[in-house]
Amino acid sequence: METEVVDFRPITDCGVYYNKPKEGKILEALEQIYNYSPLRTQSDTKKNAVLTLVDEWFRFKMSRHYKELSPKLFDLQREVTVDLEKHEAYSYGSGDELKGLCKIDIPLFCNARLQDRVWRYIHDGKKYKIDFESGVPFIPDEAIKKSAEAKQKSYKIYTKALGTNPLDEILTRNSKVFPEPSEIEMEVLWYARPQELKINVAQNKDPALILKWKRPYLVHQWDEDVIPIEELLIDALDP
Repeated sequence: METEVVDFRPITDCGVYYNKPKEGKILEALEQIYNYSPLRTQSDTKKNAVLTLVDEWFRFKMSRHYKELSPKLFDLQREVTVDLEKHEAYSYGSGDELKGLCKIDIPLFCNARLQDRVWRYIHDGKKYKIDFESGVPFIPDEAIKKSAEAKQKSYKIYTKALGTNPLDEILTRNSKVFPEPSEIEMEVLWYARPQELKINVAQNKDPALILKWKRPYLVHQWDEDVIPIEELLIDALDP
């Protein structure tokens, strides 16, 4: 099976949140808008502005600890060439064995929840269905500690918000404005080497620990091979 990266261009805003407004300016604007009694035609505008500023406050706090990643990172694709005969693929309708090569786009990075054991991607074509599986890489103790630390920091930030005006009232009145820390997802992100990405099972290298709290953040990385994710990210971020 041959694989190649077909396009890095979807990543345009990945990386550290550089243009961080000061916390005081965010809270000042939030208080003014939240306490403002709008006209009926402005109610949606006020609501969206409050949501934006609450999100910016949490983004500002998280950016002090972790590099923010673009959600577009998870949409990047690679092109995989599959030998249908080698993998015993059969047609849906006739059940005849398929032969030849087919090119399929699959996610560039594998990602799975920290507690999962397998990453799986299913290509459901018109004539065939191909199932890709890859075992989640070994999670070292250091990554587990970093995961616990990341959750702890998130709870501290949320607790801080509940003690800060007007965030306290906003979050108390409507818990859906920003997700609580209990909704945080910890995921493992890794790049499977081209020669090791196979149908059904594959070796997995160069993992990274990702915290998803409305936005994805890079928490920790550990090296297992010669193709580190960090280098791929740097290459993708270069103008």
